[in-house]
Amino acid sequence: LAACQNAGQDRVLGITAASRVQGLAYFDANRSKSFDSTDTPMQGLRVYLSARGASDTLATAVSDAAGLLRFDGVPVGRYAVNVDTASAGDTVVVVRVDTSQIDVALGDTVAVSVGVSYPLVTVADARAAQTGEKVFVVGVALTGTNNFADTTAHLVAATGPLRLVRVFSGLFSPGDSILA
Repeated sequence: LAACQNAGQDRVLGITAASRVQGLAYFDANRSKSFDSTDTPMQGLRVYLSARGASDTLATAVSDAAGLLRFDGVPVGRYAVNVDTASAGDTVVVVRVDTSQIDVALGDTVAVSVGVSYPLVTVADARAAQTGEKVFVVGVALTGTNNFADTTAHLVAATGPLRLVRVFSGLFSPGDSILA
């Protein structure tokens, strides 16, 4: 009886090269869902990669003071980009992960960005919020920002009207749709 030993063992192709996933975590100050001049980098946001369709975390990155994220040595594959919402704090929500599903090829550098901002709430929820809690409300301007000398404006939404204070002059006119 004869048998092969190590038959073809040295002929197995393996991909050992890895790639990089990098990106930016930012606070979306105007809730535009894209990084612009009003936004600031978000430090300490934990982002992780998992194989698509799986829940196991394969890699984790935490944004630095400049908001930069970096995953080095990422194997070729298909990944989901997820955010640890607890690392964002209790006053903000994730508003955008621009590339939540990525394909990493050999030698690739894949870019992602993650935006967090204040939650979007109804007028009723804004009224019920704690003093000092920051939120966004969408509505239609009843008055412009130049109507009152005390920087007050008014908006109306499906759940009622809301008085806005400390509004910069000239930002909107009556009838404009606004995010306040």
